[in-house]
Amino acid sequence: MMKKIGFIDLHLDQFHANKYPAWIEQASGGAMKVVYAYGKRDKENGISNATGVRSTALNCWLPLRKS
Repeated sequence: MMKKIGFIDLHLDQFHANKYPAWIEQASGGAMKVVYAYGKRDKENGISNATGVRSTALNCWLPLRKS
């Protein structure tokens, strides 16, 4: 059974969000897959979290919450 995992970071337009999902799936032989991501804010002078998630293999994301 594949385990679905997620990660949290300051923003999703960065190295971890771009590389880790594929590396985790490959390293686990497909037993784990990153399907959720949360970015606290959009990267200044970068792409938005919503756009970044749509351009990756992530199936779903946790929307930003307003405090």
